[in-house]
Amino acid sequence: MKKEQKALFKEIEKIQEKSMRVLAKEFGLKKRSYCIFKKVGDFFVTGDYRTNFTDDNEISISMYCKIKPLIYDDLFWEVFDIQENAGEPMSLRAIGAFVAPTYPIKEIKIVENSLENIEDDIRQTVVEFIDTYETFINSMEKSVDNFNKFVVQQSDFYHVDLMKMLAYIQIGKYNSAINSAKELIIKGDTGPLGTENKGIYEYIVEYCEEKRSIH
Repeated sequence: MKKEQKALFKEIEKIQEKSMRVLAKEFGLKKRSYCIFKKVGDFFVTGDYRTNFTDDNEISISMYCKIKPLIYDDLFWEVFDIQENAGEPMSLRAIGAFVAPTYPIKEIKIVENSLENIEDDIRQTVVEFIDTYETFINSMEKSVDNFNKFVVQQSDFYHVDLMKMLAYIQIGKYNSAINSAKELIIKGDTGPLGTENKGIYEYIVEYCEEKRSIH
């Protein structure tokens, strides 16, 4: 990054941070780090925002709109036997490292040539973020059950296998979760998260086998 770009980048970041604090309050959202988030019914939505430069040295303002049912975090923590995390501030679900994955609904991007319209562009990303998650939740009829059915049919997003396993567990399809986890474990993949001794997929197998024996 050139010297003049670095100076511009810092200026944009200052504008963006100030704007996001104001906009979060205006629209009833919460903000932590580079993320805005909100509990919407049984769902939890997040908007990770970024500023960058394009290959043509234009300014790129981006917002990544993502969603997960609140129950996924609770279930994730139950699998790891750290249910006390459910009592932590809501921001943990947004920016914590040890949380359930999210489904990416949409990337919102606006490209500009100067600082002149940056504040309006930032507002536009937030307005579109709200419209995006509201439209998506309505398409699911505000139902976590419908989301579970939807997500197990999806592919090619970050931590897709883990999210599908959580969906299977949430609807009581323990065998499906076990089979999915074991297929990956056999290939040497124990999951993206874990402890010193076991990966998340191994924890899921143990959790589901115990639940299956009870039922």
